[in-house]
Amino acid sequence: MAGTIRVRSCDHAHYYARARLYPIPHLKVLNLDTGSLEVYARKIGWLDITNSKGLEMQFKLRELPAIFAALVFIGCGLAFTASAQAPEEEWSRTIGDSSSDESGASVQQTSDGGYIITGSTQSYGPSDVFLIKTDADGNTQWVKTFDGSFDDSSRGAGGASVQQTSDGGYIITGSTSSNRGEVLLIKTDADGNTQWVKTFGGSFDDSSRRAGGASVQQTSDGGYIITGFISSNGGDVLLIKTDADGKQQWVKTFGRSETFAGSARDEGQSVQQTSDGGYIITGSTSSNRGEVLLIKTDADGKQQWVKTFGDSSSDDYSFSYYSGASVQQTSDGGYIITGSTSSNDVLLIKTDGDGNKQWDKAFGDSSDDSGASVQQTSDGGYIITGSTEPYRSSSDLWLIKTDVDGNTQWDKTFGGSSDDSGASVQQTSDGGYIITGSTNSYGAYGAAQSDIWLIKIDADGNE
Repeated sequence: MAGTIRVRSCDHAHYYARARLYPIPHLKVLNLDTGSLEVYARKIGWLDITNSKGLEMQFKLRELPAIFAALVFIGCGLAFTASAQAPEEEWSRTIGDSSSDESGASVQQTSDGGYIITGSTQSYGPSDVFLIKTDADGNTQWVKTFDGSFDDSSRGAGGASVQQTSDGGYIITGSTSSNRGEVLLIKTDADGNTQWVKTFGGSFDDSSRRAGGASVQQTSDGGYIITGFISSNGGDVLLIKTDADGKQQWVKTFGRSETFAGSARDEGQSVQQTSDGGYIITGSTSSNRGEVLLIKTDADGKQQWVKTFGDSSSDDYSFSYYSGASVQQTSDGGYIITGSTSSNDVLLIKTDGDGNKQWDKAFGDSSDDSGASVQQTSDGGYIITGSTEPYRSSSDLWLIKTDVDGNTQWDKTFGGSSDDSGASVQQTSDGGYIITGSTNSYGAYGAAQSDIWLIKIDADGNE
């Protein structure tokens, strides 16, 4: 349930309200004159709010499974009305092992209406790539791990991104600790059986350089595009193009030798093929205290332009950004990016087709918040997942829905007494949303072990 409490005090009168909520939810306070402030309260108790001299304020309840409100006030009026309501959870599933930590990194709806998830598990010693296929109700159909097939079972590995391929199989990228760290690319059939495995890193002129994959997409020619990082020159964005068999066609790095980065550490976090056949990459650069990085290339990986967001000396910001985590080309030919700000807020940036900022939004308050994944929705707006950590206690998975201009339509948190977080979100064919991440609150083995978390949300708010 969600609602809005509106209070207007008399002109030049002092207003005082005390509200007891059972349980006290995450309360978003919107001051209609001066902006917004978000307040978190996790325990049952009293919340004191003071207002004076005719200032109208709006108090929006973000998430309230059950509410009992007793309001005692001195003033001229009070009303309780319904506000935009967040969709309800249809179901959630946890996947894990009693002896290890597991985490979900990427999820996609598959052609049969089910879901494919990748992440990491430590069930068999050093971390392994985890690949999980579920049906439409989130019931596990099969699970695959990948480790010993990489010639050395002592080498740790983790999955970062997965996509269903045109042949019904799956492509996964991530990292393996072999040769001090390499990009990992795994192709499977529809049942998750390995067809081939490729690693990239030691072949890049210097086997001492570490590398890792963060995002993969099948390209229009049937091959694959991967972004990540390589530790040369302090750290560069890495872009790799392969053919359909995973054979490297070209490699590009963007970083210290480029004019935008100086001596910075740069990393790619998300890549997508664009409508002109080129590629868009987001990530981070440590230049100017840390900025979001947006790079556009042509079909051969040649840089066409680069933009950074967050340098207070050149932008109209009072703070610098930390990083970009996810990018998608939008229906108008521009780009939408989510990530995190240096003030620990979820960040949303919209640009035009040339990477010029059209608007940006920050979501959060004094808590530690971050955005991990964004997608444009069928109504032209955006869905974001990430995490929020009220008062820097335990974190919750956070889901935010905005309109086409980035204004919040609703948001919802999922979590318990331990740490929970969102890593990937996608709108599903029924208009709802599928989210993966990790939970320490709801796994079968308690807070001592993290499990992969899969949550399905109904767009109509039905259970």
